[in-house]
Amino acid sequence: YMAEQVAGMQQNLLDEPDHARWRELHVDALLLLADVQARRGRRTESRNTIQRTESLAMALAKQDPTNNAWQVSPGIVRWWQAQLSPPEKIQVAEKLSEEAASNFERIYKKEPNDQRVFNWLIKAQQLRARLALASNDGARSGIHLANSSRLIEPAWRKNPDEALRIMYAENLILQGELARISGNEDGARASWLHAKQVLLEDAQAGVPFDRMEQLARSLHYLELFDDSNAYKQRLIAAGFVPLRGWPSQQVATKTETIVAQR
Repeated sequence: YMAEQVAGMQQNLLDEPDHARWRELHVDALLLLADVQARRGRRTESRNTIQRTESLAMALAKQDPTNNAWQVSPGIVRWWQAQLSPPEKIQVAEKLSEEAASNFERIYKKEPNDQRVFNWLIKAQQLRARLALASNDGARSGIHLANSSRLIEPAWRKNPDEALRIMYAENLILQGELARISGNEDGARASWLHAKQVLLEDAQAGVPFDRMEQLARSLHYLELFDDSNAYKQRLIAAGFVPLRGWPSQQVATKTETIVAQR
């Protein structure tokens, strides 16, 4: 469906090459396509799609600096470039994630009620935290998690919507990982239990698909491996590949370093 949307926008642009709305929708369609490709495990295709998107997004942003919807797209491009960077280029990924966060923060200051920008700013801070963990830099990871927590927690108390629920759970899982590498096993377990609670809340009729990745992670860290694997298998059966690798089946000890695998 996303590929069809991209093709449709390209045809619209052939018919009306100067139509700014088609250019905007073309960028959005490419970003959605890249997301789907990445979550199907087709990372090379996703990188290529993001590469196609970069110049288009930058051109729109340059055309109208006052259009915040157009200004946010380059930040999303940078986020994906950081997310999809190979592990051996972690310093490049860190710089790209910093650029993404700066983009979203600048726009958020102008439009604090823009939910799209708000969500992307949280995701950028969380990506920075994951990359810092992957570099074994707990102090820097803690700073980025604190930044995301300052955004998430008040919003969660005010309006606990589904997108925020998943980001809140991810923050708790990352806080648990950070606590573990700091030697605070009790704090780590408390964070993962909280994440599990958040994800299972209001799920009596069944856990929504979008919650399953983070639920599988929290259950794994709580050593509930059978339950964790059951959710992983449902994700695998649907063709889902996590952007961040699954944690090792080996139970981590207090002295092991748990890093964010990408």
